[in-house]
Amino acid sequence: MVLLPPEAVFTPCVQPQLSGDTWGDAVDYTLALQVALRLCAGRVAALNLWRAGLPAP
Repeated sequence: MVLLPPEAVFTPCVQPQLSGDTWGDAVDYTLALQVALRLCAGRVAALNLWRAGLPAP
């Protein structure tokens, strides 16, 4: 039996889009990008932990 990483790590990362043309819109966009980056980094970290736990070939 082969155990796979959690299905959640295979979902596509959301890429926020800038909507608006004010400085406030730019700040909101920046915050959305930070959240998206943290989520994607967490998925990569989960995959790396899974891979590190595999038995050596």
